[in-house]
Amino acid sequence: MKKIYEPEFNSRVALHALRGERTAAGIAERYQVHPNQTMASPHKSPVFRP
Repeated sequence: MKKIYEPEFNSRVALHALRGERTAAGIAERYQVHPNQTMASPHKSPVFRP
């Protein structure tokens, strides 16, 4: 089953990814998502999609 994330959660993850303060793996661990979902590329990341 596909998990749907709230817009507020998406925003937090996106800001961390765009700031570059942590690696994708670090962000993924913090928010318990797959590292591919933390990429700063909107067309590749489900977290960035509305």
